[in-house]
Amino acid sequence: MKGWEKWVNRLYEFEDIKIFVTGSNATLLSSEISTALTGRNRQLIVYPFSFNEFLSLRKYSVTGKDFYSREKRIEIKKLFKEYLKLGGFPEVLKISDNTLLEQYLKDIIYRDVIARYSIRNIKEIKELTLFLASNIGTIQSYKNLRDMVGVKSLNTIKNYLEMLDNVFLFFKVDLFSYSVKRQIYNPSKIYSVDSALSNSVAFKFSENIGHVYENMVFLELKRRNKEIFYWKSKKGQEVDFVLKRGLKIEDAVQVCFSLTDKRTRNREIEGLLAAKNELNASNLVIITEDEKGEVEIEGTTIKIIPLWKWLLRH
Repeated sequence: MKGWEKWVNRLYEFEDIKIFVTGSNATLLSSEISTALTGRNRQLIVYPFSFNEFLSLRKYSVTGKDFYSREKRIEIKKLFKEYLKLGGFPEVLKISDNTLLEQYLKDIIYRDVIARYSIRNIKEIKELTLFLASNIGTIQSYKNLRDMVGVKSLNTIKNYLEMLDNVFLFFKVDLFSYSVKRQIYNPSKIYSVDSALSNSVAFKFSENIGHVYENMVFLELKRRNKEIFYWKSKKGQEVDFVLKRGLKIEDAVQVCFSLTDKRTRNREIEGLLAAKNELNASNLVIITEDEKGEVEIEGTTIKIIPLWKWLLRH
């Protein structure tokens, strides 16, 4: 309805009430809320269900004691596999049918992106979406995306990515650097709003469970309102996530499916040790499928925790 925001403003001025305005991307972007209700709104972003919320939907409650019970752990891990397959969209979880996800993605692309932004070259935005869905958790430069999709201009790719971010379909994570210039000119990592949603259209040959796990960790960090970056050391070691609090980096987090391969284990640990030395990160964590414990190296403790367990920590 045209002019709804004026009516809401009048209610706010003359009535002693609280007003909750809800809407999907198709009806309202955050920038439009700010314009309509300047200085009179507080936005709450609702993401797809977390693992905790999924368990609540399944009427399953977890206590700290459950982590020490073998039967409970088996049950939680079974539920986690279901969550991994279905994702976090409520309707999909209610009917336990992830075939809905492909339709969701089409609706977002056509209704929230193509129609809203009057995009003429539908093929370009569809190919970009498909490529990003198949490569979640990977570093992508504007030039690489331009060449992959066949777009002529870097600005077009930048605009497309901004649109996809505005409608909460894909998110960018920037490189952390104390140099603003280095941060701006380095490529970003791309993540999806729901791992199962991306998997519903992803090229199966590029399916990588490690990146799916990484995407789930990213989403949970978003839900916890963390300031998220990825990081590369001067020698080229990488850390999936470094979390900034104020002016300090306190947490460095690696995500991988398994540490059984020696090279993988060394790579993940070396990245965390570099983050400790260069950024002074104090909390070092590796999140895996099911390995747990602690590693002591050079007087530094690295915690190893299964993803399902980490997701249940507040």
